[in-house]
Amino acid sequence: MSTKKQATLISQAEKAADGLHQLDGIVTLVHNPEAGLRADIAAITDGIQQEKVAKEKLDAAYDLLHTAIKNSNKFLVKAAKALRLSLGDKPSATWAEAGWSARSLETPAAEELLLPHLNSLKLFLTSHPERETTVGDLTLTAANCAALHKTLSDARSGDSTNTNPNDPNRIWGVDWHQSNYDDKQGVLVLTEKALVNRMRDLRSEFDQVVNDPDSPHYLTMGFARPGDATAPGATENTSATALGNAAVRIQCDAVSGADHYIFRGKIIGVDNKPRYLGSSSNPDYIAEGLPVGKTVEVQVVAANANGDQGPAGPVAQVVVT
Repeated sequence: MSTKKQATLISQAEKAADGLHQLDGIVTLVHNPEAGLRADIAAITDGIQQEKVAKEKLDAAYDLLHTAIKNSNKFLVKAAKALRLSLGDKPSATWAEAGWSARSLETPAAEELLLPHLNSLKLFLTSHPERETTVGDLTLTAANCAALHKTLSDARSGDSTNTNPNDPNRIWGVDWHQSNYDDKQGVLVLTEKALVNRMRDLRSEFDQVVNDPDSPHYLTMGFARPGDATAPGATENTSATALGNAAVRIQCDAVSGADHYIFRGKIIGVDNKPRYLGSSSNPDYIAEGLPVGKTVEVQVVAANANGDQGPAGPVAQVVVT
């Protein structure tokens, strides 16, 4: 599901694309044509859908893992109760061989302790088959220990015995689904930035081509006309604070009529012009992943709900740490 910011961005972009279609032959944008804009809209829309599917599968994988953890712990609790009849109520070397401790008979609940415990109990029952038993709903056998171990291991790391990537029943595991979800999130971030940059460049080119702040073509594009003076004013009191770990906090005063704020930065010695760092509904943003040791000049632009941007505010300079 898209965020409110993404939904607003897509809606604005679709209005602009429809506007370009209506203005075909009247207003020509060489660098930001309708086809390019619609391609960027399709990319972010696909990115949102892929992230949604990946998140659903990740949640399902975690449900499977939590169930496997619960079942493994429940099995070991019952196994300990059954083994007390033959191993006694006090910790011993035999209990330790079965996976418990020579100091305690407490059954682990943590995932990282359950796997080695199940394996130890499997080896113990393999070496002492006379200890295997079935009591009520408990099947205390080496084979059952192995099955529970595999279920838990598969839920975390995936089924190593099934190498068919096209098998719909293959269990990929939480680790794979987490990595896949992270990848989809990364792609979505890139497509969102691409559409933000596209809309920014489109608006700049459109202003140059139309060259009339009162032109009705702005309304066709879903833009407010510059001559109507509806865009927010310039931001003021911009500040930049190095936070360490390649992050910088950028702040400015709130601007009347602003729906969101666009944060830009120019890395001295690297960039020829300011780059897009991010946007926020608040005039407070943390930019991450900046080059440590470099000086960055940052600016903040206020924009309204239609995407109309005010003038850039003052430049603040900071050395990234």
